[in-house]
Amino acid sequence: MLKHPLGKKLINWHRYKHNFTLENMPQNVKSKIALEQLVSTILLPIEQAFSAPRITYGFTSHELKNYIQKHSPRGTSPSIDQHSAYEKNSVGKQICSRGGAACDFFVESVPTSDIVRIITQKLNYDRIYYYGNNRPLHVSIHLTEPLKHLQIMCESENGRRYPGKKAFGEQAVVLAEGL
Repeated sequence: MLKHPLGKKLINWHRYKHNFTLENMPQNVKSKIALEQLVSTILLPIEQAFSAPRITYGFTSHELKNYIQKHSPRGTSPSIDQHSAYEKNSVGKQICSRGGAACDFFVESVPTSDIVRIITQKLNYDRIYYYGNNRPLHVSIHLTEPLKHLQIMCESENGRRYPGKKAFGEQAVVLAEGL
Protein backbone atom coordinates (compact mmCIF):
# COMPACT_ATOMS: atom_id res chain seq x y z
CA MET A 1 0.00 0.00 0.00
CA LEU A 2 2.85 2.44 0.61
CA LYS A 3 3.85 2.02 -3.04
CA HIS A 4 0.35 3.00 -4.15
CA PRO A 5 0.16 6.67 -5.30
CA LEU A 6 -1.78 7.57 -2.12
CA GLY A 7 0.83 5.78 0.00
CA LYS A 8 3.57 7.76 -1.72
CA LYS A 9 1.68 11.00 -1.06
CA LEU A 10 1.28 10.01 2.58
CA ILE A 11 5.05 9.61 2.92
CA ASN A 12 6.21 12.45 0.63
CA TRP A 13 3.68 15.15 1.57
CA HIS A 14 6.43 17.28 3.14
CA ARG A 15 8.18 17.89 -0.20
CA TYR A 16 5.54 20.48 -1.09
CA LYS A 17 5.65 22.22 2.26
CA HIS A 18 9.11 21.98 3.85
CA ASN A 19 12.72 22.25 2.81
CA PHE A 20 13.50 18.87 4.39
CA THR A 21 15.93 16.83 2.32
CA LEU A 22 16.22 13.56 4.29
CA GLU A 23 14.09 10.49 3.63
CA ASN A 24 10.79 10.33 5.49
CA MET A 25 10.29 6.57 5.74
CA PRO A 26 8.81 4.62 8.65
CA GLN A 27 11.34 2.48 10.51
CA ASN A 28 8.96 0.65 12.82
CA VAL A 29 7.07 -2.35 11.40
CA LYS A 30 3.89 -1.30 13.25
CA SER A 31 4.17 2.14 11.65
CA LYS A 32 4.25 0.56 8.19
CA ILE A 33 1.22 -1.59 9.02
CA ALA A 34 -0.70 1.39 10.40
CA LEU A 35 0.14 3.58 7.41
CA GLU A 36 -0.93 0.84 5.01
CA GLN A 37 -4.20 0.53 6.94
CA LEU A 38 -4.69 4.30 6.74
CA VAL A 39 -4.34 4.11 2.96
CA SER A 40 -6.60 1.08 2.54
CA THR A 41 -9.35 1.91 5.05
CA ILE A 42 -9.56 5.70 4.73
CA LEU A 43 -7.75 7.22 1.75
CA LEU A 44 -8.73 4.68 -0.93
CA PRO A 45 -12.44 4.70 0.01
CA ILE A 46 -12.40 8.52 -0.01
CA GLU A 47 -10.77 8.45 -3.46
CA GLN A 48 -13.47 6.03 -4.66
CA ALA A 49 -16.28 8.13 -3.21
CA PHE A 50 -15.02 11.53 -4.43
CA SER A 51 -11.59 11.77 -6.04
CA ALA A 52 -7.97 11.64 -4.93
CA PRO A 53 -7.46 13.35 -1.58
CA ARG A 54 -4.74 15.98 -1.36
CA ILE A 55 -2.63 15.22 1.70
CA THR A 56 -1.48 18.36 3.49
CA TYR A 57 0.15 16.64 6.49
CA GLY A 58 1.06 12.97 6.43
CA PHE A 59 3.50 10.56 8.00
CA THR A 60 6.18 12.30 10.06
CA SER A 61 9.39 10.44 10.85
CA HIS A 62 11.45 11.34 13.92
CA GLU A 63 13.79 13.44 11.78
CA LEU A 64 10.97 15.27 9.99
CA LYS A 65 9.21 15.88 13.31
CA ASN A 66 12.39 17.50 14.66
CA TYR A 67 12.66 19.66 11.54
CA ILE A 68 9.02 20.80 11.81
CA GLN A 69 9.30 21.49 15.54
CA LYS A 70 12.32 23.70 14.84
CA HIS A 71 11.01 25.54 11.74
CA SER A 72 7.19 25.63 11.87
CA PRO A 73 5.68 24.06 15.00
CA ARG A 74 2.46 26.11 15.06
CA GLY A 75 -0.61 23.91 15.35
CA THR A 76 1.34 20.67 15.85
CA SER A 77 1.34 18.33 18.83
CA PRO A 78 3.55 15.32 18.05
CA SER A 79 2.86 13.53 21.33
CA ILE A 80 -0.85 13.14 20.51
CA ASP A 81 -1.43 13.76 16.78
CA GLN A 82 -0.59 10.24 15.46
CA HIS A 83 1.34 11.53 12.41
CA SER A 84 4.45 9.71 13.62
CA ALA A 85 2.54 6.43 13.95
CA TYR A 86 4.62 4.05 16.10
CA GLU A 87 7.99 5.71 15.45
CA LYS A 88 10.35 6.31 18.34
CA ASN A 89 12.43 9.31 19.31
CA SER A 90 16.19 9.39 19.91
CA VAL A 91 15.84 7.86 23.39
CA GLY A 92 13.64 4.99 22.19
CA LYS A 93 10.30 6.34 23.41
CA GLN A 94 7.29 6.24 21.08
CA ILE A 95 6.72 9.80 19.76
CA CYS A 96 2.93 9.61 19.92
CA SER A 97 1.56 7.67 22.85
CA ARG A 98 -1.69 6.94 20.97
CA GLY A 99 -0.16 4.83 18.22
CA GLY A 100 -2.14 4.38 15.02
CA ALA A 101 -1.48 6.67 12.06
CA ALA A 102 -2.91 9.97 10.85
CA CYS A 103 -3.02 12.41 7.98
CA ASP A 104 -4.66 15.71 7.14
CA PHE A 105 -6.27 16.05 3.73
CA PHE A 106 -9.00 17.59 1.63
CA VAL A 107 -10.63 16.74 -1.68
CA GLU A 108 -10.79 19.54 -4.23
CA SER A 109 -14.33 21.00 -4.60
CA VAL A 110 -15.79 18.74 -1.88
CA PRO A 111 -17.00 20.23 1.40
CA THR A 112 -15.05 18.65 4.23
CA SER A 113 -18.34 17.97 6.04
CA ASP A 114 -19.32 15.57 3.23
CA ILE A 115 -16.09 13.65 3.80
CA VAL A 116 -16.71 13.55 7.56
CA ARG A 117 -20.17 12.08 7.00
CA ILE A 118 -18.82 9.29 4.76
CA ILE A 119 -16.06 8.43 7.23
CA THR A 120 -18.30 8.40 10.32
CA GLN A 121 -21.04 6.38 8.58
CA LYS A 122 -18.99 3.83 6.66
CA LEU A 123 -15.29 3.69 7.60
CA ASN A 124 -13.23 2.41 10.51
CA TYR A 125 -11.46 5.46 11.94
CA ASP A 126 -9.97 6.41 15.30
CA ARG A 127 -10.21 10.19 15.47
CA ILE A 128 -11.45 13.00 13.23
CA TYR A 129 -10.68 16.65 13.85
CA TYR A 130 -12.96 18.86 11.77
CA TYR A 131 -11.77 22.46 11.27
CA GLY A 132 -14.44 23.65 8.84
CA ASN A 133 -15.62 23.02 5.29
CA ASN A 134 -12.75 24.83 3.63
CA ARG A 135 -9.94 23.39 5.75
CA PRO A 136 -8.13 20.03 5.67
CA LEU A 137 -9.53 17.26 7.81
CA HIS A 138 -7.41 15.34 10.34
CA VAL A 139 -8.19 11.60 10.35
CA SER A 140 -6.47 8.79 12.19
CA ILE A 141 -6.80 5.03 12.46
CA HIS A 142 -5.83 2.71 15.29
CA LEU A 143 -4.75 -0.88 14.77
CA THR A 144 -6.64 -2.40 17.69
CA GLU A 145 -8.99 0.02 19.46
CA PRO A 146 -10.45 2.73 17.22
CA LEU A 147 -12.37 5.30 19.28
CA LYS A 148 -14.58 6.60 16.46
CA HIS A 149 -14.19 10.07 17.96
CA LEU A 150 -15.32 13.19 16.10
CA GLN A 151 -14.01 16.49 17.47
CA ILE A 152 -15.26 19.78 16.06
CA MET A 153 -12.53 22.41 16.32
CA CYS A 154 -13.41 26.09 16.63
CA GLU A 155 -11.31 29.19 16.10
CA SER A 156 -11.27 32.24 18.32
CA GLU A 157 -11.22 35.83 17.03
CA ASN A 158 -7.43 35.91 17.47
CA GLY A 159 -6.97 32.71 15.43
CA ARG A 160 -6.40 30.22 18.27
CA ARG A 161 -8.01 26.80 17.84
CA TYR A 162 -10.04 25.27 20.63
CA PRO A 163 -12.22 22.16 20.94
CA GLY A 164 -15.95 22.49 20.45
CA LYS A 165 -18.53 19.70 20.33
CA LYS A 166 -17.35 16.11 20.34
CA ALA A 167 -18.94 12.68 20.06
CA PHE A 168 -18.06 8.99 19.90
CA GLY A 169 -19.46 6.06 17.91
CA GLU A 170 -23.05 6.45 16.75
CA GLN A 171 -23.22 9.90 18.34
CA ALA A 172 -20.34 10.93 16.04
CA VAL A 173 -22.54 9.98 13.07
CA VAL A 174 -25.30 12.23 14.46
CA LEU A 175 -22.86 15.09 15.09
CA ALA A 176 -21.49 14.74 11.54
CA GLU A 177 -24.99 14.95 10.08
CA GLY A 178 -25.35 18.41 11.62
CA LEU A 179 -22.22 19.85 10.03
